[in-house]
Amino acid sequence: MENIPTKVNESLTRSRIYALLATGFSYPESHFYQQLKNNKFFVELGENLKLLNLAVPQFQSDYISSLSLGKLQEEYVPLFNLNSVCQPYETEYTSPHVFSKTQTLADISGFYQAFGLEISSEQKERVDFIGTQLEFMGYLCFKATHALENKNDSNYDICFEAQKKFLKDHLGKWAKFFVQKLLAHTENLFYKTLAQVLLSFLDYEIRYLNLMVEGIAPPSLYSTDPSTQGSSCRNCF
Repeated sequence: MENIPTKVNESLTRSRIYALLATGFSYPESHFYQQLKNNKFFVELGENLKLLNLAVPQFQSDYISSLSLGKLQEEYVPLFNLNSVCQPYETEYTSPHVFSKTQTLADISGFYQAFGLEISSEQKERVDFIGTQLEFMGYLCFKATHALENKNDSNYDICFEAQKKFLKDHLGKWAKFFVQKLLAHTENLFYKTLAQVLLSFLDYEIRYLNLMVEGIAPPSLYSTDPSTQGSSCRNCF
């Protein structure tokens, strides 16, 4: 096993990056907006990216200072919804039919439940939402960190293998395509910057976990008619 302190630091850093990205892609609330306004969000994100030798985004502080919470929320809603070009839900890309969508959602829920995560009735988001999946990966990295610190090799292996499987079977299959669509269809500098960070971080994660990830099939194979797409569950943990 490689140097434990190094693995602990890597795992904790990866956990923080996932958590920050999960927050950034979620609906902007006042607490997050304050972190954005006082630059805490990008400072912490940049510090953690540096630790993994990843590029730190150069963000225009003037843009943030001129952006109100209401404006950010107004731009978020049409950009990330079931009828937008940049749908932030896995099954809208990977599961063109209701039956396969139900299976995928059940599999994702199974991952969460296997690690003791209950579905919340308060935060109305689907289990395949980009923010929820990023949050889950961050949670797995955090649990792996805890296992390393307590010299629990068995728990560490379970968490590490879960990271590999979830990234390969779910997040890694669709998130890069989602990000590429986002980069092509938004002029919002905050979400463009966030998309660039996620794209770079996903490449890092695939290398770090030594994975071969099969991307989604061309979107032309799938229906783009919203009336044919199920609304499914709207929950997250």
